[in-house]
Amino acid sequence: MHKNNIDVNKFPFKDLNPYIFVVIIIIIVFFTYQMLGSIFVMVAFGEKFLELENMSLGRFVTIISQFLLILFPVYLLNYLAGNNIQDGFSLRKTNFIYYLLSIAGIIIIQPALQFYMFLQEKAIENLPFSNEILELIKKISEQLETYTVKLVTANNYSDLILIIFAVALTPAICEELMFRGLILNSLVKTEKIKYSIILTGLIFSIFHFHPFNIIPLFFLGIYLSIVTYYSRSIYPAILVHFINNLISILAVYFYGKEIIDDYQFIENNIYSFSIFTFVTFILFVFITYYIIIKGKKDMMNEQSG
Repeated sequence: MHKNNIDVNKFPFKDLNPYIFVVIIIIIVFFTYQMLGSIFVMVAFGEKFLELENMSLGRFVTIISQFLLILFPVYLLNYLAGNNIQDGFSLRKTNFIYYLLSIAGIIIIQPALQFYMFLQEKAIENLPFSNEILELIKKISEQLETYTVKLVTANNYSDLILIIFAVALTPAICEELMFRGLILNSLVKTEKIKYSIILTGLIFSIFHFHPFNIIPLFFLGIYLSIVTYYSRSIYPAILVHFINNLISILAVYFYGKEIIDDYQFIENNIYSFSIFTFVTFILFVFITYYIIIKGKKDMMNEQSG
């Protein structure tokens, strides 16, 4: 009885309902990262932060805020839930094949993601909203897009290294430990695996607050959750997240910032690109299915062994 009281006092979230615990995680990280982070930026840089000319400063702010305002609260919450670091964040070794499969999947799916963004842009032009609402959504999206483009645009190799660290490596570590680490591990305790994977992907997409990227982020979130759960390790997801962001960074560096929203090539080759997208998507589905089947088999072998 005395030991139970100590556990409750030291680990107040230990026996908490997983769904309630996930809500607490979201609220706390939303408060620290989105609200406190925004207040800090406004106080330090004013309303012109999105228009900063010295983007190195913005990159350093991104790095510090993610580690301090996302990773630290998540680490603390994991401790308060009575989890050790290894189990709470799935910090386990896994078969090398999961790295190869998950990397192949994220590379192969890139044409489909680009094709979706192309179709979405065409659909937005015909949305049944009033012009005022549509213009407001577009304005918010354009501001975020402008800042993102400036954030990932490098003028030299030193800029490129800092961008890779700020936009690819840091989010891959901090966001994966939060979403595919603490949140996914909490949700799978309900033993509703499919719902846990889908819900984690949904939370991941909404958390980014980018109205026109919700569907691709939801899709990416589900894929990363599948990779993490069935490989039983967070490391492949961190690597895949890093590579996904790195692809965008290198595309901008080598081909220019216009490549981000330039769909002229797709429009000029719509038929052939559609076929190519369909084939690569089928390959992606096959890879994902194989990850699931292999993961289930490996889990059964571990349990029987």
